[in-house]
Amino acid sequence: MISIGKVRNADYYLAETHADDIHEYYGGNERVGQWAGSFAEQRGLTGSVDPQVFHNLISGRDADNVSSLTATATRVPAFDLAVSLDKGSSLVRGLSDADTRAQFDQALYAARDDVVAFLEDHGLGVRRGHAGVDHQQASGLMAAVFHHHHSREGDPQEHLHIVVMNAAEGPDGRVTALDSRKLYTARYTAEAVFQASYRKHMAEGLGLAFADVDQHGVAQIAGIPEPVRDEFSTRRAQIEAVLADRGQRTAASARVAALATRKAKGEPLPDEEIRADWRARAVDLDFEVDDIPRFPRTPKLDTPNDQLAFAVTERRSTFNQLEAIRQVAIAATDGASYQDVTARAEQFLASDEAIEIAPDRWTTQEILNLEQTT
Repeated sequence: MISIGKVRNADYYLAETHADDIHEYYGGNERVGQWAGSFAEQRGLTGSVDPQVFHNLISGRDADNVSSLTATATRVPAFDLAVSLDKGSSLVRGLSDADTRAQFDQALYAARDDVVAFLEDHGLGVRRGHAGVDHQQASGLMAAVFHHHHSREGDPQEHLHIVVMNAAEGPDGRVTALDSRKLYTARYTAEAVFQASYRKHMAEGLGLAFADVDQHGVAQIAGIPEPVRDEFSTRRAQIEAVLADRGQRTAASARVAALATRKAKGEPLPDEEIRADWRARAVDLDFEVDDIPRFPRTPKLDTPNDQLAFAVTERRSTFNQLEAIRQVAIAATDGASYQDVTARAEQFLASDEAIEIAPDRWTTQEILNLEQTT
């Protein structure tokens, strides 16, 4: 799932960079953040995140702490897009050997790159004119991405923090705050794009299969018994217990319960110690990660137009480009890259199944026929 929060403290993300989980991808001996986005690259921010530079940016300064990052001060220095994987995926990485973990990370980082590309195309904007009424496209994002492996309770929980600085360059060359509403609007499609890309690379690299994709675009890895997932889902059990005690069931209530049961992060343990505990718990459940079925394959986007037309109008009579992209990504059970998802969405929007009725607004012929008979 993707959630968006406002960032105010740089140390939260840097606190785990001294842990001893060595990633060849990072080319060093620390788990550190990585810079992402074309705006970051333009400013010379590539490779590993320098903690002092990150502190400067979160403080509203430029990388060298010479001047303000934006033309006018911003109250929110950055946004945290927290991207979480399904519990089964977290178990695969947590219980596997180093080679498998490296392959896993390659798939995860490919999905990260795809969601960053999506956000640059559809989630970034700036506002200009009196009262900011003129909405314009931003040139790119400046982000630091941190990869964390476990929950506050010490369970396997693979997730990325994509910390997007609240700064972007508009067509006029001025660097100002983001149009945050555009970022929030794009988050549901970003979720589906990320998960589809992740499934594709896991299918190709590790040959893992996924069960049914839910409405958010998330699917569980097939072949992991539910009792095993439950054993490693302490946070979920805590939240569900609070909801049951209160007699609540809504998503808003779940968010409140999550905050109520959230404990502060302690000093991180060495990852090998944590994984040893996970392996012992898995043995107690008679679960072996190597028993999960695998068959490497090349995913295909073969959902017909009529099924996509039904999906985009299942809840609303009209839809836009973001919704078309989202439904194509959700329909990709075996996954697909952002490029392939976008191309398929464009094919669908140009087909007879999609009727354009206004700029960035479509419906279907079936909907039009229904409206004419009522």
